[in-house]
Amino acid sequence: MAIRVEARNVVKRYPRFTLTVERLTAETGIHVLVGPNGSGKTVLLRLLAGVARPSQGRIEYVIDGERLGADRVTGMVGLVGSGVSLPNWPVARLISYFLDIPLGEAARLAREYVLEGYEWKKYEELSSGYKRRVQVAIALERRSKILLLDEPFINVDSEYIGFLEEHLIRMAGEKLIVVATHVPSRLLEHNLILIRDGQIVFTGRIPNLLEEIVTVEADREVSLHEVLNRCGVRGRIRITPLQEALFRLASRYGGAAAGEAGR
Repeated sequence: MAIRVEARNVVKRYPRFTLTVERLTAETGIHVLVGPNGSGKTVLLRLLAGVARPSQGRIEYVIDGERLGADRVTGMVGLVGSGVSLPNWPVARLISYFLDIPLGEAARLAREYVLEGYEWKKYEELSSGYKRRVQVAIALERRSKILLLDEPFINVDSEYIGFLEEHLIRMAGEKLIVVATHVPSRLLEHNLILIRDGQIVFTGRIPNLLEEIVTVEADREVSLHEVLNRCGVRGRIRITPLQEALFRLASRYGGAAAGEAGR
């Protein structure tokens, strides 16, 4: 499925913060949004979801050749994040209601999305990490064409991170997926959107990103993959903080706020 979102000369003003997007185009596939706290990641996701409207400029969506405004794509967008509110119902009932499936099937689906033991817990009894798991289950199973995930990897364990990575990678050929995160993951091998101080400073891919972030110091020349697979050499691995590395590498590899984030 061909999906594209285009933002042109978009400005969103708040009393103490302004987000400015001169030009951003994202197409079917995975796009990872990275930036410091307060840089505008959540604001951008809310604009792309159509739940916030620009102070000026326009965001348009092209789905299978049809150009649509934000008011026509609301039902096609799945938004996950701390600002998303759901009724205080048991998890299985929430999934049953939003997906229009029987309660037993909803409970099974909850377990599939690593919510075993929480099927009958009320939503407000859950931690922030488990609330996101419920939101993710609903967003992914509703077959949304556009998935916007705000920090889905915080307050969750490595098992769930791997589970969600696999799901998103499998869906990448048929959905437009934007994931805001500061957690290193395999998704960083896809398209990057770097944002700082309310402005997009880089879009594109950084070759061999994992090798760039992680430095291996050992008693002989060895690849990172050999270290990770065998763990049989003497030495140490130094991991550069993710945001520091990404912004440094972005200046090396070019890309721009005016660039396009393709598949």
